[in-house]
Amino acid sequence: MTTVWDELADRLHGLAEEADGWLVAAPRDAVFVPPGGSLDPTLVATALAVPETSFVLWDAANVRRHVGFVQRALAEHGIGLAVGLKACANRTVLSVLAGMGLLADAQSPGEVALARSVGFDTVTATGPAFRPPDLDRLLRDGVLLDVQSPLQFAQLEERGTVEPVGFRARVRLPERLRHPSTFDVVSRFGIELNRSGLERVARSPLTVERIRVHTGEALSADVARSLEYRARLGVLLASAFPGVREINLGGGFLALSRNPSALPEAFKRVGEVFDEAAGTLGRRLRCWTEPGSALLLDSAYLVTEVLDVDPARHAVTVAASPWNVAPWTFATVHVLDGGEPWEFVGDVYGPALYENDRLRRTERHRPTGRLPRVGDRLAVSSFGSYTLVHGRTFGQIPLPQQYIFDANGWQGAP
Repeated sequence: MTTVWDELADRLHGLAEEADGWLVAAPRDAVFVPPGGSLDPTLVATALAVPETSFVLWDAANVRRHVGFVQRALAEHGIGLAVGLKACANRTVLSVLAGMGLLADAQSPGEVALARSVGFDTVTATGPAFRPPDLDRLLRDGVLLDVQSPLQFAQLEERGTVEPVGFRARVRLPERLRHPSTFDVVSRFGIELNRSGLERVARSPLTVERIRVHTGEALSADVARSLEYRARLGVLLASAFPGVREINLGGGFLALSRNPSALPEAFKRVGEVFDEAAGTLGRRLRCWTEPGSALLLDSAYLVTEVLDVDPARHAVTVAASPWNVAPWTFATVHVLDGGEPWEFVGDVYGPALYENDRLRRTERHRPTGRLPRVGDRLAVSSFGSYTLVHGRTFGQIPLPQQYIFDANGWQGAP
């Protein structure tokens, strides 16, 4: 027998098929390349002044400038902003974001504690790391918890939880949005949006006030439409759950954040989706996003020293181990010594006795130009997220220290 939940599941599936008609196909080998241009002279001077062999250098002014730009662009259309703590755990930087009024999004009890300790007023959370006592305690402490599995629903019900919750949806993506960095029904997180999953939410005695529709990093050539798709899907779900007041659109808009002319227009359309839905639903849904890289990726550099030069490979070995800091993005590398900084286009390896201790390989680009010299300092871009948060000390090679600078000078930034 067909139920209302079968019908909703069909409508959700239909939305994905419909979206394929107005989305632009994503390039399957899309690579993010940081914006070009010369390095800030203050950054260069600071990078040459810090007495360390290898360190991560944060640009405080750029953190405030870029995050403020994203925050204002979203707020203009009624959309809030959180920072995903899994991307960055630097307490100094996070305290800046807390002071700017951002929310914090956590994936573990440790990240919740970190958020509270640096001053975030509002913390959201989701993930499998929380045990039943953690779940209950988070809700009592005012954390906005999004349940990520049927078991977590059951665990909270067994504890007699009375505080409102949200849930993470396992979203079906249109074909054109699928990419190795996106996850839809293959994800292991979230409530599947089929009959059984929707019925599970509906029959829960818990009060469900929020839905999260994160799908990973959108690499579509039209990221704005992918955000619109998420917004429309959230509205469709909210129509079936009248207690829902909030939609968390997740993150995954790094490319859009690097396009100051396109980002405001993209979130204008997202805001319009919620404006249009207000009349139909009889309520204006609140909305926020929780990116990591889109906020912080381009505000920090790895500064490290050249240990060896291999002219035959057009490659250098540096003092910091890429295997230990594990960056996830394609970085640009500038040589700082010897006058005006210049970009090095070649392979960059770390000092570990491991073949894959590699920071960057230039398979897509023909190595050209001059080589650095032993002892030169390099500034490696794109170190503001997903780097030191998964640091390790393979080979007992120490992790880089962190520093932050502004017009008043530089200081340690734990």
